[in-house]
Amino acid sequence: MSPRLVSNLLALCFGGALSLLVVAPQGEASPLDTTGGQYFQPPTDTRSLRGPVTTTGTRGDRCSNGEDGGPAFSSLGPRSVPGLTTSVRPEFVWYNDHVETASPVLFRLLAIDAVGQSSIVESANLSAQPGFMRYQLPDSAPPLEVGQDYLWQVIVTCAPEQPSKFLANTLLFQVVSPTPELTEALAMATTDVDRAQAYGNAGIWYNALALVSLGTNPTAADIRTGLLQDLARLESSDEIFSAALTAIAEETAPNVSSDLVPDSVTPDL
Repeated sequence: MSPRLVSNLLALCFGGALSLLVVAPQGEASPLDTTGGQYFQPPTDTRSLRGPVTTTGTRGDRCSNGEDGGPAFSSLGPRSVPGLTTSVRPEFVWYNDHVETASPVLFRLLAIDAVGQSSIVESANLSAQPGFMRYQLPDSAPPLEVGQDYLWQVIVTCAPEQPSKFLANTLLFQVVSPTPELTEALAMATTDVDRAQAYGNAGIWYNALALVSLGTNPTAADIRTGLLQDLARLESSDEIFSAALTAIAEETAPNVSSDLVPDSVTPDL
């Protein structure tokens, strides 16, 4: 994407108002049910986001965007509470469906200062691929700071020949230090699945999902499905987002039914 096109897309997405991000004071009460699930225990920090931050959808005509009932492009992270990571070079995951392969993707990471002003930390041009996509902050970028609020943003052009049609998601996250309990749990973990469970139980969404997002063995896939389902329940007040998460979890869940019936056996009809 050209810088001018990116600027135009962002102006459409946010009305030129990324600097208008408002984060409620830490600890402010929110009418949010933060009851944890089996795989993800949300953080107790329930600061609410106001303004044009959690943008989802298209400008111009819609992409197919799940109109046939399937999930569409969606950044995978909490919206009603800040997502957490303990990594200074975190990895972010989103899911593409109904998006043309090789469509331009713009990833941006922005730091938010005390008065809500944003500044770009990292920007990368990628190509869309179906399914889960990941981007990790490279070594060439400055490491993120513990305690700092950031935004990560993904803009997917629906089709290369129609750059005015796009999908955009922006989510808030924060870098935190691991608690003693998490450090102990990680020291006892022997596999990525164990580590993903430890992070999920500690409310560290981005570390947990990154470890299993592309997992192909049934156990890793089960953890990924559980994380998405728990997040869908947490975000139930946002019916569209919650439904998209549920659809993604179901579409990408491990298919065990074929393992239950041997190839040589034809089930009764």
